[in-house]
Formats: sequence, structure tokens, C-alpha cells
Amino acid sequence: MHSQVRILTTFRISLVLIAGSLLAFQANGQSIFEVVTTSDSGTGSLREAINSANNLIGADTIRFNISGDGPHIITPSGPLPQITDAVAIDGYSQPGSSPNTNSIADASNAVIKIGLDGVNAGVQNGFEISAGGTTVSGLAIYNFELGGIYMNTTGGNHISGCYVGTDVTGTIARPNANHGIAIVNGVDDVIGGTLPENRNVISGNTWVGLAIINSGTVGTTVQGNFIGLDATGLQPLGNGQHGINAGMAATGTVASAFIIGGSDVEARNVIGSNGWSGILVLGAGADNFQIFGNYVGTDRTGTAARGNGINGIEMASGPSDGIVGGPGANEGNLVAASTQNGIVCQQSCDNVTISGNIVGTDINQTANFGNTVDGIVVVNSDNVTIGGVTRAHANVVGNSGRIGIYAFGSESGTHLISNNYVGTNATQSAALRNSLSGIRVEWVGHTVSQNVVANNTEGIVVFGSGHRLSENSVYANDGIGIDIGGDGRSFNDAGDGDAGNNNGQNYPEIASVAYNAGSNEVTVTYQVPTLPANAFYPLTIEFFVALNGQGITYIGSDTYTSSHYSNGPNRTVTFTPVSGVVSSNVLVATATDSGGQSSEYSENTTPLPVESVPQTNTSLQIVDLYPNPMTSGGTARVMTPGPGQTKFEIFDILGRKVWSTTGIQLPPGTSEISLDAIDLSNGLFILRVTHDSSTTSRKFVVAN
Repeated sequence: MHSQVRILTTFRISLVLIAGSLLAFQANGQSIFEVVTTSDSGTGSLREAINSANNLIGADTIRFNISGDGPHIITPSGPLPQITDAVAIDGYSQPGSSPNTNSIADASNAVIKIGLDGVNAGVQNGFEISAGGTTVSGLAIYNFELGGIYMNTTGGNHISGCYVGTDVTGTIARPNANHGIAIVNGVDDVIGGTLPENRNVISGNTWVGLAIINSGTVGTTVQGNFIGLDATGLQPLGNGQHGINAGMAATGTVASAFIIGGSDVEARNVIGSNGWSGILVLGAGADNFQIFGNYVGTDRTGTAARGNGINGIEMASGPSDGIVGGPGANEGNLVAASTQNGIVCQQSCDNVTISGNIVGTDINQTANFGNTVDGIVVVNSDNVTIGGVTRAHANVVGNSGRIGIYAFGSESGTHLISNNYVGTNATQSAALRNSLSGIRVEWVGHTVSQNVVANNTEGIVVFGSGHRLSENSVYANDGIGIDIGGDGRSFNDAGDGDAGNNNGQNYPEIASVAYNAGSNEVTVTYQVPTLPANAFYPLTIEFFVALNGQGITYIGSDTYTSSHYSNGPNRTVTFTPVSGVVSSNVLVATATDSGGQSSEYSENTTPLPVESVPQTNTSLQIVDLYPNPMTSGGTARVMTPGPGQTKFEIFDILGRKVWSTTGIQLPPGTSEISLDAIDLSNGLFILRVTHDSSTTSRKFVVAN
């Protein structure tokens, strides 16, 4: 007697005998095979359904309708047939089961009623798929001596809503002894997706959660999964090695053009508690990848640490042209609590951009979820961008056991480190102290510009040559703000004949400073005691408002030529500051030659004297706002053009009003308003003054 597979149809069908099984196909050419038993073979078994689907060319469906409440566990006594023709295996068709309906921020509420237990299958994978266009959904797949799912296909496969490496509850580890899911060949495969029902839990496996390897694997998308956590997204259930291993296999060929995460919140993968790195990208040729919008090293809330055992995101041995994070909403990764480093780009990891990430803290940028060693590390690689051209590209890097951002190694050159917050959050309202340096660069040719570097043991530390430091805001670090050579304060030498780190570039020596509040101009007389033979002229001189000898606010620059040196050497320059200054400010300056060799900060000037303010001015002005930074209150000196009501308001950097007055009657001319009674947290604020229909504003910093 021929064994039979139960069939479901919706209209007239034809019956044929193929390979000993009764089979039916619908008018559209697809057949539905129904599994009605947990038996490993015979009528209505999963094994028989796979054989029957393989024997019919074209896409088919395998559904489940096993009697009883379940869960129903299928325990193969040997390897299941390889899937050689496209099929949809739908575990959610089992009565009583249901896919997840919750967002990625919530626990999975999927009900899985079908388990595939490999305890008796031998040295095998659960499903071996060689047919493209195959979908597997709604199954718990576990206890196989190799992996849960192994795909070597032409591509277009989708693994959706499965628990791989756990029981049917998604809360108890049932390890597959190798990988959870492995893609060794295929184009445009999808693991998970942006719909709630797509969420996989890939956890508890002995080796790697998800492996994406070999050169034939191109364009894989991984979205919306819990990897290394249980189905609640809260509790650790780590894979023994990497959460995701993308790139190289033992054969030395690599996957490429994969996407892990996305800008849609529901594309977020939550990857934590894995034994090795959360995400590993490995090998030359693993190019054009994107990793963005993920939580790596926390739970699904982003507020509890679930660190991975080595690095959060690691790229090594040749991957290039990749993007980690991004400037858009939800594009940055949250990378926290790793046993070693947060984000690593090493060994010919070239042309990679790392931007918009939060590293070493929680999603609110307040908690200490520091990575044990360094925050972001670049080693022996070229043309890596950390941050970018605008504040939208900023990485927030804090709480590292050593260094916030570290670039070093014999191939480390031409990196851009720009617009990051290092040691503080994006509103500069919380200290996220890196235990050693905020930023440390070595070897040659890095540009470190427009970063905020605060609250660290050291600010910016430089070894090597050609490191250009420009327009950084550096404050509240324990040591000096810029340390060339890592040996503390280096004083100028006559003529600048010394060499060493950044060629031992001398800093400017400021003779006098003045501020004209009426014209809003700063006048500085200075020189740089560097013989033209000992530097690449012209030099760029940058001026900063200083706090404890560190340049907290960039206010402008000047060009110092060899002629200025020969004919002076003092030079007097008058400029309009790009940021507000007040009479209580002191200034510091740096010098950078045309070869990119920057100096340490100069010594502090005396507080800026203020020249007389013309009383004939007819515009509303904030003449002075001091001290800036404020530590325990301050004073605003304003000029009003005529009688009228004047209102004072203070806003934080997010535009939220934190203090205001009602209208105050002020006389024409200059008046002072005390800000001593205002209780503000540390950070950057804006004072706005409104008089009749005129408004003016000025930024200031609170550093209690």
C-alpha cells in the first residue's frame, strides 16, 4: 500500500501518484501537504511531507494539524530529507499557535506549538535547504549535533518567527551544537524582518547564533531578531560564540553586502549575552555592509546591560566600505557592556564609517554600561571615519575602562575623528568618564576636529606625527586638555628645534588680549616661537575660551606666516568671535603647521579686559554673560535701546525652557541681572532676552 500525505485544497484538484505518495496540486500549481503526526515517518509525517514537496517541481506548502493541545515535538531518528525544491514550512498553521504581535521593544508573545528536536538525529542539521525561495516559520528547532538550519541555495529564503536553540517557550536553552542558522550560499536571504511576526529568537546555541559566510552569500538581511536573549528580550540566553558571524568561513571566501538592522525601529536586532562578540565581520571581501539601528550588549529596553563576551561589533582582517550606524533617526547602534571593546575596526578594515552610535552607556545616555577596555578602536586600518561632518554623525562614547576613541597601528592613517561626544552625552548634561584618555591617536595623519571631550582622566593624547587637532571643545578633564607625547605639559623650546611627537610643535605665546563689547571684537597680540626652518609654514592659530587651561569654546582663528615671524615675531589680530565671549573669559590657543602638526594649548591669558561700550547703540545686546562657564550662578549684562519690558529665558540644548522671568522694566542703557538663584545641571544652555519686539541670545555652559 502506498503511504499517503493529507492534502488541503480550495477548489477542484487533480490527484497523481508521485514517488509512492498520494499528492494533490491546486489550479495555481501549488500543493499543500499537511503534517498530522509527530511520528518520524509514514503517513502524515514531516519527513513524508518534505519528500513529497521535493518530488513536485514548484513552490509548495507544508502545514501542521496535529491533534491535541501540544506542544507537539517531532524527534527525527536520522537526518530529515534535504529540501531540494521551494517550500513554505508553516509552523503557525498548527491550531493553537500564533505569531508574535508585539513590537521589538516588547517581549515576543508568539505561541509555538511545533518543536523539532534533534536529540536522536545523529550528526546532522535540522533543516538542510538547497532550494531557493524556501520559508521556514513558527518552529522551535533545537538539540541538533550540527546546526538548526543550514542553507546552501540560490537565495530568496526567509526564516521567520522561529526559535532556534531554545525550547518552544523561547526561555530555556536547547543548544544546537554548532550554529543556530548558517547561510553558506545564497542571494538576498532574509532572517527575520520588520513585521512583528518575523521575529526569530536565535539563542542558546553552542557556537554561533547566525553565520553568514562564503562568497556566494550576498545581500543577506538580518532584522528584528533577539540573538543571545530569551523570548522576553530581557534575560540572557547567549550563544557560546558570536551572536552573528558575517564574512569568512574556513575556506577563506567571504559573504558581502549584508544588512544587519535598519533605520526602521522594528528592524532593530537585540544582540546580547553571547560568549564572544555580538557581531563579527571577518575577511577581505566582506565589503559594502551596513550595521545600523541595533542594540548590542543590552536587553530590548536598552536600559539593562547584557554584555557580549569579547567585543560589541568587531570588523577584522580586511572588510571594507562598511557603515556602522548613521546620522539618521534610529540609525545608530547602541553598543554597551562588552568584556573588551565596544566597536573594533582592525587589520586592514578600510573605508569604514562609524557614526551616530551610543557606546558605553544606555539608550538614555546616563547609565554606566562601559565597555571594559576601549569604546571605539581602529587598529592597522586606513581611511576610517569616526563621527562625520555634522553633529548628526556624532558618536557618544563614554565609561570605557581605558580610552574612549583609540586609533593606532602601523597602517593607521588618514582617519577622521570628528563631531563626537567623548566623556559626555549629546546634551553635555551627564559625565560619562573614560578612565584614561578621551581620544588617543598614534602613528600618522589623523584629523581630530570639532569633538566635545570632557570629564575624562586625559583629554586628547597624541603620539606620532601629522595629527591635526582643530576646533575641539575640551573641558573638565583631570589632566591637560591636549597632551602631545603623553608626558604631561610640554613647554616651548627656543626656535622649536626639537622633534618627537607632532614634531614638538610650539604653542602660541599670547602677549595681550582685549574685547570690545560694542563691536563684538576680540584683539589678540601673540607670537609662535618656531623658526620657519623647523615647521611647515604658514601656521593656523586657533583661539579658545578656556576653562582650567582647556579650550572649551572655539572662537576663531588666524594665519601666522613666516613673514610674521621674521618681521615680528609678534602679530596683532582683531576678529569677531564665532561664539560668545565675556569679560571674565581667559583664552588659550593652539598652533598647527601645514603638515598637520598641532601643539598643546598655550598658557592661560589673564581675563579679557572690556573696552568701553558706546551708549549710542540702538540695538538690544547681551553685552556680557559671566562667568562662562558658570559654576554657582552668574550675571547677565544687557543693553536695551529704550524703556520697556524685558524678559529673560533660559533653554537647554534640546530647546526646552528651564527658567524664565516675567517682564522686567529696565531703563535705556546697560543693566545687570543676577542669575545666582537659578539651579541648573551641567550642560550647554541658551539665554534669550526679549525687549519689546527685539530678541537676542547667547550660549553659556554650566560646569558645577
